[in-house]
Amino acid sequence: MSETSESALQGWLARLNTSIPILTAPVDIPKADSSVEDFEAVLKDDPIACLQLFRRLHYLSDGKLDNSPKTLKHLISLIGTEKTRQFLLTLPTLDVEKTQFRRMLMAITDSLVSASFLSSWHQWRQIAWEDSDHWASLFDNAGWWLIAWLDPMMAEGIEHRILAGEERDSVYRQIFGFSCQEWNRAVCELFFAPRFVNSTGMASKEGPEPDSVSSFKYKALNYYLPISQLLANVARAAWGGEQFKALLERASTATLIEGFPSKLKTWLAEAGRSSSLEYVGIPIRQVFADQPKMFVPGKEEADKKLAVSARPGRNNKKFNGDVSYFQTNLERLRQGGKSFETDLQIYELLLDAIHLGIGLPRAFVALHQTIGGSFRVEYQRGTEQFSLIQALAFKLDLPGVSEKLYASPLSFWLKEQQFDQLVAQLPKRLIQATDAKQFFIRTMHVGSTPLAAVYADRYPHCTPFYEQEYTMFRALVSAANSALEQRHTVFSL
Repeated sequence: MSETSESALQGWLARLNTSIPILTAPVDIPKADSSVEDFEAVLKDDPIACLQLFRRLHYLSDGKLDNSPKTLKHLISLIGTEKTRQFLLTLPTLDVEKTQFRRMLMAITDSLVSASFLSSWHQWRQIAWEDSDHWASLFDNAGWWLIAWLDPMMAEGIEHRILAGEERDSVYRQIFGFSCQEWNRAVCELFFAPRFVNSTGMASKEGPEPDSVSSFKYKALNYYLPISQLLANVARAAWGGEQFKALLERASTATLIEGFPSKLKTWLAEAGRSSSLEYVGIPIRQVFADQPKMFVPGKEEADKKLAVSARPGRNNKKFNGDVSYFQTNLERLRQGGKSFETDLQIYELLLDAIHLGIGLPRAFVALHQTIGGSFRVEYQRGTEQFSLIQALAFKLDLPGVSEKLYASPLSFWLKEQQFDQLVAQLPKRLIQATDAKQFFIRTMHVGSTPLAAVYADRYPHCTPFYEQEYTMFRALVSAANSALEQRHTVFSL
């Protein structure tokens, strides 16, 4: 590396000599007398917190560790649960409601999905994928999280150029004066975090080159790792585009996995289920599962219906939907949960049926979070221009309508003439984000446990709803709830 590049690199590293916001809220940090496993269960979904814990361990040990930890469990064991808790409480908590942090969440999401891809690929090839491999693969792209935090606008521009076809290292060198690999390596060295260069001997600044390693597994990771990172990014940002198709073909060739494209949907679903922390699991499932028609058969038919529903003058009709499309999808939902491979298929089919079959312009599904009890918008139609809805989280804990919806699977139709009377019984955030005085909402449960809330309105049109639309909405959500309950019951046996 030239002196100029080294100087530029050190300048950016100097900006990291501060506390970085973590995803785990103070209330969720286990007590000091909790077990190492309790801490591991919470922190495994917060790589930003873990990254800073590695640097904390180095400080506490004065850099005199004989055996640096390669896993989160080992790390917490060395620091101790009490000191781990004390340190985490000194770190700020990332405010996920602020737009400026969305790019950082996307970057973390991409890394988590990339790590999940690698786990799935190794499992398919019947090659062991250790916990140390998981953490090394995550931290290999830690530099990207921090650029997204330090300068989200710059990160957005970098992603745009890469998606347009430019090489990642070339973009980095033009903007920063150093390569992506040099930056990620420097970040890991700054935080004393494990990477494959350290945990496997795949090469480091002073160590051997990658091609000198005898292990086939880690030689293969020289190809698997960058492909998994690019595929995670492109699948989120440019699903179905030309670069996505080219990368999919490249990944198929590199991994030698038969039927790679057809398996991708399953791997994405697995990635979505892999993180339980509210603010990590939600972005994973949102940005990957909410790709239009991604999990729904009959894309051409759906696109045709969408074009028809958008014709001028349709909003002047009493009913704006497509009864045939509605009925087809209702019958599909009524076939039950066994006919769907994932929950995602059910949610996608439900939203398309509401959006195209009933003809309601905006609709979304907000999933219930076991941590905190809020409902967060995850899958949506017609809300691309409404950033408040895309980031919406609300609770159904107010007396009256809200608590009834939370307690059992009920439907509610807010009519404009009732708005002033009932608005105090509804979540303030929901009302502010949607800016609607009339809407449908229905909760879904598995047994007595809340699963999701489904919302639909006719914004920006002010014409009243019709009874026919409400009946259709209730029928669709009821059928989807039954299918989901069947799936969850089957998988819990």
